[in-house]
Amino acid sequence: VKRIIALPGEHVAIRNGAVYINGQRLIEPYLSEPTLWRGMTLDHEYVVEPGHVFVMGDNRNNSSDSRVFGAVPLSSIVGKAWVTYWPPDEVQVLTTPAYAFQ
Repeated sequence: VKRIIALPGEHVAIRNGAVYINGQRLIEPYLSEPTLWRGMTLDHEYVVEPGHVFVMGDNRNNSSDSRVFGAVPLSSIVGKAWVTYWPPDEVQVLTTPAYAFQ
């Protein structure tokens, strides 16, 4: 399961452990640690090509995602996560986050 971070045509960069979309820092309170670029320079900027999205896992520093395999074709998106069931004492229905920029 991955989170869609950027849409077609948007510019993605990771600087000092933070994700930037079109030059604006993405506020991500659901993350517990800074984000690394995974093999690319921290100042590298990626432009999402038409018909694709840039995805990242919430366990950022242990996730194979668009930082590794590139943007994902929109046709490959098959569903939406709507519930977490692990750990059992934290089962919850997910809400769509209100993304904000700093």
